[in-house]
Amino acid sequence: MLSVLSHYDGTSMRVIGTLSSLYPRRDEGWEYHMHRYSLLTRSQKVAIAGFLEALSKLVGLNFEDQKIVPRALRNYWGEYLPSNAKE
Repeated sequence: MLSVLSHYDGTSMRVIGTLSSLYPRRDEGWEYHMHRYSLLTRSQKVAIAGFLEALSKLVGLNFEDQKIVPRALRNYWGEYLPSNAKE
Protein backbone atom coordinates (compact mmCIF):
# COMPACT_ATOMS: atom_id res chain seq x y z
CA MET A 1 0.00 0.00 0.00
CA LEU A 2 2.87 2.37 0.75
CA SER A 3 4.31 1.65 -2.68
CA VAL A 4 0.96 2.51 -4.29
CA LEU A 5 0.97 5.83 -2.45
CA SER A 6 4.57 6.60 -3.29
CA HIS A 7 4.52 5.55 -6.93
CA TYR A 8 0.97 5.31 -8.22
CA ASP A 9 0.72 4.11 -11.80
CA GLY A 10 -2.68 2.70 -12.66
CA THR A 11 -1.17 0.55 -15.42
CA SER A 12 1.40 -1.06 -13.12
CA MET A 13 0.78 -4.68 -12.12
CA ARG A 14 1.96 -3.69 -8.64
CA VAL A 15 -0.92 -1.24 -8.32
CA ILE A 16 -3.44 -3.45 -10.11
CA GLY A 17 -2.53 -6.41 -7.91
CA THR A 18 -2.70 -4.40 -4.70
CA LEU A 19 -6.09 -2.86 -5.42
CA SER A 20 -7.51 -6.09 -6.84
CA SER A 21 -6.55 -7.95 -3.68
CA LEU A 22 -8.50 -5.39 -1.65
CA TYR A 23 -11.64 -5.54 -3.82
CA PRO A 24 -13.78 -8.53 -2.84
CA ARG A 25 -16.56 -9.39 -5.28
CA ARG A 26 -19.57 -11.48 -4.42
CA ASP A 27 -18.69 -14.24 -6.86
CA GLU A 28 -16.75 -17.49 -6.72
CA GLY A 29 -13.78 -15.61 -5.24
CA TRP A 30 -15.68 -14.22 -2.24
CA GLU A 31 -14.77 -17.02 0.17
CA TYR A 32 -11.12 -16.84 -0.88
CA HIS A 33 -10.98 -13.13 -0.02
CA MET A 34 -12.89 -13.58 3.24
CA HIS A 35 -10.46 -16.27 4.36
CA ARG A 36 -7.46 -14.08 3.58
CA TYR A 37 -9.01 -11.06 5.31
CA SER A 38 -9.82 -13.17 8.39
CA LEU A 39 -6.07 -13.55 8.95
CA LEU A 40 -5.70 -9.79 9.48
CA THR A 41 -6.01 -8.12 12.86
CA ARG A 42 -8.65 -5.50 13.47
CA SER A 43 -5.95 -2.80 13.45
CA GLN A 44 -4.73 -3.98 10.06
CA LYS A 45 -8.27 -3.89 8.68
CA VAL A 46 -8.74 -0.35 10.01
CA ALA A 47 -5.46 0.68 8.35
CA ILE A 48 -6.55 -0.80 5.01
CA ALA A 49 -9.92 0.95 5.22
CA GLY A 50 -8.16 4.25 5.94
CA PHE A 51 -5.82 3.69 3.01
CA LEU A 52 -8.72 3.09 0.64
CA GLU A 53 -10.66 6.07 1.97
CA ALA A 54 -7.68 8.45 1.58
CA LEU A 55 -6.24 7.09 -1.66
CA SER A 56 -8.26 9.18 -4.10
CA LYS A 57 -7.35 12.33 -2.15
CA LEU A 58 -3.63 11.52 -2.24
CA VAL A 59 -3.10 10.33 -5.82
CA GLY A 60 -4.83 10.89 -9.14
CA LEU A 61 -6.58 7.56 -9.67
CA ASN A 62 -7.23 6.35 -13.19
CA PHE A 63 -10.81 5.73 -14.35
CA GLU A 64 -10.92 2.06 -13.37
CA ASP A 65 -9.42 2.63 -9.93
CA GLN A 66 -11.91 5.43 -9.32
CA LYS A 67 -14.56 2.69 -9.48
CA ILE A 68 -12.66 -0.07 -7.65
CA VAL A 69 -11.75 1.90 -4.52
CA PRO A 70 -15.28 2.94 -3.47
CA ARG A 71 -16.60 -0.52 -4.35
CA ALA A 72 -13.96 -2.12 -2.13
CA LEU A 73 -15.08 0.14 0.71
CA ARG A 74 -18.73 -0.67 0.06
CA ASN A 75 -18.20 -4.43 -0.27
CA TYR A 76 -16.09 -4.95 2.83
CA TRP A 77 -13.65 -2.36 4.15
CA GLY A 78 -16.11 0.45 4.92
CA GLU A 79 -17.20 -1.21 8.16
CA TYR A 80 -13.63 -0.69 9.43
CA LEU A 81 -13.57 3.07 8.90
CA PRO A 82 -13.28 4.85 12.25
CA SER A 83 -16.72 6.43 11.76
CA ASN A 84 -18.27 2.97 11.22
CA ALA A 85 -16.03 0.76 13.37
CA LYS A 86 -17.72 -1.22 16.10
CA GLU A 87 -15.81 -1.64 19.33
